Amino acid sequence: MSKRTLVVALVLLNAPILAIAAFSGAMMYVQRQRVADATPAFQPLERPGVIILSQPVAFNRHCRYVVEFSDDCDISDDNIHELTSLNSLPKPNTLDVIIHSRDVTDRSLPVLLAITTFDLLDVTGTSISDAGIAKLRQQFPE
Repeated sequence: MSKRTLVVALVLLNAPILAIAAFSGAMMYVQRQRVADATPAFQPLERPGVIILSQPVAFNRHCRYVVEFSDDCDISDDNIHELTSLNSLPKPNTLDVIIHSRDVTDRSLPVLLAITTFDLLDVTGTSISDAGIAKLRQQFPE
């Protein structure tokens, strides 16, 4: 076997291994970008009763995020301002927020209206009045 044939054979045998290594490296880089994007937005919200789900888009740094504040979570008018961290989530990530806390009332409207990254905001489990929900619908049409 000639030296040239041997080199070609080695290249052909190693090509799949190199491709897999390159693909794995690219996916790890994308995952690090996702974490870097999401950490400033979600870290202030981490507490018992908050569920943060992510659905990555394949081969893309962006995700669909769902943040749910359950009825046993301590989110209220007094600390709703922590949700403003969600404004640091870059587009085109998508963000759905579901709040089930009765301690969130119309007093929280200015903060909720100031958050620009919502794709969906569900406040059916709150104490926000019908008039307050109408204001939210103006800013966040269905």
